[in-house]
Amino acid sequence: MARARLVISDTSSEEVDQLRRTVNTLVLMLETAEASLTAGASAADVLNAWAATARTGTDDNSEAIANIVDTGRELVGMKPTPKHPRRRRGSLRDMVADDDF
Repeated sequence: MARARLVISDTSSEEVDQLRRTVNTLVLMLETAEASLTAGASAADVLNAWAATARTGTDDNSEAIANIVDTGRELVGMKPTPKHPRRRRGSLRDMVADDDF
């Protein structure tokens, strides 16, 4: 079974979370490669299954290659957005003393 090191998650970030999911999926795919080879798949079959995973975004043996063990997990890259998306300028209005600012 693949191993994981316990670390303190000291950052609340969608970017870090996605990187963690991607790395963990890749580790599990490496582990299932051994299971696939043991089941009788060739190394070329494993690489073809991985190529299909990169194309489709899910490690689910979408091409139904014999003896391939899949993780069923999503595998996607990332395209970060700007940290602070541009905001539309608000319209101006008159301030009143009892407004709640």
